[in-house]
Amino acid sequence: METAVVLLLSVLLVSSCRGEDFCKGKTCPAFTVIERNQVGLRSGQAGRRSPKESRKVTSVLLCLQNYEIHEFVPTTWIRTKVAGTSDSDFLNANGRLKSFVKNGETRLDNTWPVLINHTKDDHLWLCWFVPPNTQLSAASSSVEIFHLPSSTFYIRNFGGIPSVQSGKSNAAKLLSDLERICSNLDSVEYSGAGYDSFWALKHHNEVWINQDSSC
Repeated sequence: METAVVLLLSVLLVSSCRGEDFCKGKTCPAFTVIERNQVGLRSGQAGRRSPKESRKVTSVLLCLQNYEIHEFVPTTWIRTKVAGTSDSDFLNANGRLKSFVKNGETRLDNTWPVLINHTKDDHLWLCWFVPPNTQLSAASSSVEIFHLPSSTFYIRNFGGIPSVQSGKSNAAKLLSDLERICSNLDSVEYSGAGYDSFWALKHHNEVWINQDSSC
């Protein structure tokens, strides 16, 4: 009986760890998983000693969270610079992207993720993914059209409501997993990717670091 329960938990945990449906039917950038160091199951033991010193052993399964390596096809994004880290700064940036899309009669409400790109010069950009074969209007003074060539990224997953601080802390953890020593995280380029609305009960977030980037 215990073996059957452990096997069932294994199936459920692997599915949960992989988060295979985080796009939720929306259009996401196409990628190939080059290496998977994130999903794993580790079996441990837990139990208690009875007065006769006998030991009851129970298997414990733990989901190991580290990183994956994804190779993305060339992608297109619209982006606008975020003035600061306050809620109003992000609302203003989001409003500029919405206005750009509305004025160009292009719908981008069926795509994920939303990226917050932190550049090496410590600037923030809010980015929306543009599906292939989408016709965009010309860039404006505040919104840029950005074409990202085929790129390979280290990806770390994390939960909770996304924020600048959670993205920064998970970027630091990812660098640690990669055994990279960066004395100043503000000079490292990374992106936080969100796949859920702010009001969602459960969030799938990622931090991306380009394989070719350096401290």
